[in-house]
Amino acid sequence: MKISTNIPFHSYNTKLITEKKNPNRQTKFELVAFNSDKGIHSIRLDKGKTYNLGSINGKPFDLKLLQNGFEWSGRVKLSGRPEGKVTPEQKAAADAFASYTPQEWTHGEHIGVVISTITDIADNKLETSYFNKRIKLFGISQDEIESAIRYLSLDPHSPFTINGRTFTLKEGLLDDYDDKMLYKNKRRG
Repeated sequence: MKISTNIPFHSYNTKLITEKKNPNRQTKFELVAFNSDKGIHSIRLDKGKTYNLGSINGKPFDLKLLQNGFEWSGRVKLSGRPEGKVTPEQKAAADAFASYTPQEWTHGEHIGVVISTITDIADNKLETSYFNKRIKLFGISQDEIESAIRYLSLDPHSPFTINGRTFTLKEGLLDDYDDKMLYKNKRRG
């Protein structure tokens, strides 16, 4: 089954739109910088914020980065209620989860793993080698990794920056662009 994704294209200098009802939900990314000399796109992702990333087969795909991991439209943490009543939020989360097919759910999970892990690497919590091992462990394809980068409105085929750290993606493996350039410049000097 082919997963149809609707990945919104955000133009450069897009303003971050914060919903008045829920200030932690952001519906667009702010491209912090675009270095045209290097062709590097840059964004900032913050923990605790929910980002609207488009859709999976027409179903909403919102991603929230947590301190440890992530939540998304198909997998939202539900807290139990002692009296057994279901809140409107719990019902909405259960309905959203039930609307995804197993393939769509797996696709959403893989995209979340990629984005969450790259953000942790950008924030110096993990090494790039961890990402490359983790994607193999989860069986995440090169197409899904590239799709995850595109969900962030970044080009997976050129250097991109997340939270100030620049990466490249080659054959489904993440590499630290800044470290390579620093090493290359040291060898020249």
